[in-house]
Amino acid sequence: MIATESVGRERAVAATEDPDQPEPPHKYWETVGEMRRLFQAVRERIGEVSYAQELEKCDVHSVEDFLKIRPALAATQTASRCYASMLQIAERGAA
Repeated sequence: MIATESVGRERAVAATEDPDQPEPPHKYWETVGEMRRLFQAVRERIGEVSYAQELEKCDVHSVEDFLKIRPALAATQTASRCYASMLQIAERGAA
């Protein structure tokens, strides 16, 4: 094992043991393009009205608005939370 990998793992373990550290957001995407595609797909599943309502709950009007939120971690957290909410709506609709 390379020494840097070991240090990275130790930091990851230490971060999960520190109760003062905020929990990292669940990332559904790796790139902005992938984020846009996922939001578009869930939009098709839940419909325009529900999609707009969920965006409004997050104080945005489009996916592009997430990219304007600073700091970037707050943008990721907000977008992930909004997307997760939309996924729940889609799953309820499919049931």
